[in-house]
Amino acid sequence: MAFGCVITKRPSLPATAYDVVTGIRQVSRLMSQRRIDIVHARSHIPATIALRIKRKFGVKMIFDVRGLMADEYVDAGHWQKDSLAYRITKRAERQALRSADGIVTLTERIWPTIKVWIG
Repeated sequence: MAFGCVITKRPSLPATAYDVVTGIRQVSRLMSQRRIDIVHARSHIPATIALRIKRKFGVKMIFDVRGLMADEYVDAGHWQKDSLAYRITKRAERQALRSADGIVTLTERIWPTIKVWIG
């Protein structure tokens, strides 16, 4: 079963926090209604939701990493490396990678970075 949520846009950081809290609530409701053993997160915000669900319900989590989002935003000129959004995203990214029971990537180029973070 796939789950999607409405993504809000502005202001960016509070809107994202709202999306995460809303996602956790909605997925928690689904978890209590159905027998779900594994959650799959394709990208960082869904991974933040999936990580909370993993901890709350003891399910397995797959993190489908399409790229390192915080670094992509810096490269595109949207964020500065010392910004709050960058630091929060990097921390969430590391936690998701360390906690994932499985990691999917598009290419092997990202694996040296992932291996450093997951030990």
